[in-house]
Amino acid sequence: MGKKIGLLLVMISMMMIGSACLLEYIAFKETPVVETRHHEKVTLKDMMEARTLLVKEKEEQVEEEPTVTEKQIAIQEVIETKEPIEDVTVEVAQPVVFEDMTLEQLGEKLNRSLHSNIAGYGPVIAAIAIERGMDPYLSVAIILHETGCKWSCSYLVQACNNVGGQKGGPSCNGGAYKAYATLEEGITGYMDNLYNNYYAHGLNTAETIAQKYVGTSSWSEWVAKVNDYIAAIRAA
Repeated sequence: MGKKIGLLLVMISMMMIGSACLLEYIAFKETPVVETRHHEKVTLKDMMEARTLLVKEKEEQVEEEPTVTEKQIAIQEVIETKEPIEDVTVEVAQPVVFEDMTLEQLGEKLNRSLHSNIAGYGPVIAAIAIERGMDPYLSVAIILHETGCKWSCSYLVQACNNVGGQKGGPSCNGGAYKAYATLEEGITGYMDNLYNNYYAHGLNTAETIAQKYVGTSSWSEWVAKVNDYIAAIRAA
């Protein structure tokens, strides 16, 4: 009787162990498998590269251009906030052209020796003389000797605008002397003759001009009077 009871207990123990194993197997099989992930290590270099890419993307973004109307409004606002600019007068120094004088000063100096019809034409004579490399004093001195104008100009100047006694056509009232339409043309014609027929050939003083200009034996007197006029013009 005791052996049967012991055997029964053993069988019951084995059954309980089997049941426990079966239950453990079932629990293991039904338990979900937890997936594990491998995390990479992030370095400082990786962070810098990522930041560089982000900055580059921002730079590549193009902002929309403002409309023309918006630009005009912005410009107008800037203009309206500016103070008005005052006019500034800049004086430009004129170059010296003859005996420490500017062209303007030389013209004024010549005017002091020119009277009657030719009064005020000093700047015209000065400009032509300086442009062509002629002596302005000598140019005026010949005019004063040939056709007056130190006090009252001669008939040739008054009637035919002939300065310096120029010969040729068209004729002044049928004579050998030339007539000019205006006094300006008469002065230019005289200066052209003095340059082309005298200065261009190296004749640039009263002494070298005299014989060809006068054509008489009284050329020495002519030289003296012209030089006297030169001295008076310089001293004026």
